[in-house]
Amino acid sequence: MPHFLKSGQKPLKSMLVASVAAIAIGAATPAVAQDAATETTMEKSMTSITHRVEVGAIDLTNANMDEVTLREILTGKLAENAEQLAGLNADRVRIPELRFSYEVTVDEQSTTNEMVFKEIVLENVRDGVAEKASVGETLGLFGTDGMGENPIDEVEFGYGLSEITALNIHSLLGAYGLIDVEKSDEFETIYQSYSLAGGTLSADMFACEFGAARSGTFRAKPDAMDMSKLTAMIEEIDAAEKSDREPTQEQIGNIIDFYAQLVYGFESEETIMDGIACAGEEDDQEFAFSTGEIAVGSFGNGIYPRFSVSDIVIAVEGEDAGTISIDNFTFKEIDFGPTFAKLGEAAEYSEDWFEKNMRGLIPSITGFSISGVQFDVPNEDDPEERITGSVDMFDLTLKQYQNGIPADIRLEAKALQADLPASSEDEGVQQLIDAGLEQINMGFVADLDWDAEAQVINVNTLTAAIKEMGTVEISGTIGGATETLFASDPQMAMMSAMSLAVTDLNIMMDDEGLVQLALAQAAAEQGAPVEAFTNQVTAMSQGMIVGMLGGTDSAVALGEHVAGFLGGNKKINVNLTAKSQTGVGMPQIMMLQSDPTKLLEFVDLNSTLE
Repeated sequence: MPHFLKSGQKPLKSMLVASVAAIAIGAATPAVAQDAATETTMEKSMTSITHRVEVGAIDLTNANMDEVTLREILTGKLAENAEQLAGLNADRVRIPELRFSYEVTVDEQSTTNEMVFKEIVLENVRDGVAEKASVGETLGLFGTDGMGENPIDEVEFGYGLSEITALNIHSLLGAYGLIDVEKSDEFETIYQSYSLAGGTLSADMFACEFGAARSGTFRAKPDAMDMSKLTAMIEEIDAAEKSDREPTQEQIGNIIDFYAQLVYGFESEETIMDGIACAGEEDDQEFAFSTGEIAVGSFGNGIYPRFSVSDIVIAVEGEDAGTISIDNFTFKEIDFGPTFAKLGEAAEYSEDWFEKNMRGLIPSITGFSISGVQFDVPNEDDPEERITGSVDMFDLTLKQYQNGIPADIRLEAKALQADLPASSEDEGVQQLIDAGLEQINMGFVADLDWDAEAQVINVNTLTAAIKEMGTVEISGTIGGATETLFASDPQMAMMSAMSLAVTDLNIMMDDEGLVQLALAQAAAEQGAPVEAFTNQVTAMSQGMIVGMLGGTDSAVALGEHVAGFLGGNKKINVNLTAKSQTGVGMPQIMMLQSDPTKLLEFVDLNSTLE
């Protein structure tokens, strides 16, 4: 990634700097444990951390490193011995046990935590590359006394065998900036594959089992993940803020550069986990949660990958018994490319620049999908009833981002189904129940895209359908959609929106009972026979359309077709096409509000009835 810093920049306001620093702190790596207990105090949070590493016997076979040096590396002196570790040669390295313990104190409340790694083995290491690295078992114990209002006494976890093939220690140390390496945009393989056996996590209220996990190749650029640099940058900004000085543009630019290098500095293949199963009890109610396969797609090139979970089941037994199941939930990928591209355009990193360009910093979020939803939960308004239903599919897909706004949008839902609660006080629900419906089943689609070359918005479809009730579908084209429609300046975007004009519009209605149901209910409210009321409404609608649009052939035909549709015909289709290539815009629409008879001066009207 290119360096974003430009010359002649003004200082950034301290408030913005503090926000950047706060985000950055979250990515900083923890302190490396020492062979003796050490303590670090963070003044603002009143937190102290004391940690210790204990290493058992070390077995080295035909190694070019002695046990003393390896022990120093494991207990905190990694930086001092990184070059020697990078060139490690050994037939076998075995560490039966490594124990890492630490105590965290927050406002005089302390917790004790411990992690134990058993049977750490490196096999056939040549020039810092191990044919295989493995940990036989990983155990953990975390105390939570004093943390939160309802603390769990302690949490235990354990994982079985984990293995890494072709572990390149030299490239790993280079990626983290622990050894001197030549700068390069070429990726180096850190490992070929990774696998983790299943594990468990338990506390006094719950217990979980985790399935096995596996992933493919992980690669990184030299020096791309040097968190010590980030820590130093944050400390510089923090020092400036404490001295009531605004950080320099160079300091802000360096942090932005670091994140760009990090996001584009590594790539990985898909990671898959076999699933999770948890069960527990709280307030005399048993609960269970489980999933099938969990998949995280490939990282790389500024892309945060899709995250997918299948076969989700949540169940509660007891007073609030209920179940929710989902066949699949997928959060689609996020592209951070537009964010860093916009940052690269900055002449200065000022508060004013960030405010004006905030939309352009939004990453391209592709959307999410959910399928196979089933739910059966209590009705809080009526304990005797249940709320049950299902969703076959719900999908949101966003593409072609323009200045932070997706210009290609598709929102689709299929079979949104729910039982109608008999005890509902909603008048509309009761009318449906009175009409003989026990459940509602509907779907919808909204599909729009912007054609930059033609400067039009294609409304491919706006469709809503209710099973056994009917369907409404709208499609058309909106002209005058220039690039300024997506401008950051609200006034410019508003003016562009005011210039939009409809060039064609098509409306289709397919009645399967909704119109007749509405007419029957309206007739009942008027105390009139349904047939007589329907005849009155159809005659009135026909007369109103002809009177409003004039006695043209197309207006008369539309009146007849609307009357026929209300009278029992199943489907009506109405098409409006602008007579002018520029379409029907805001001036014409405002004119029609006061004089609708002029509609046919602007459009050609066609209608059909089936």
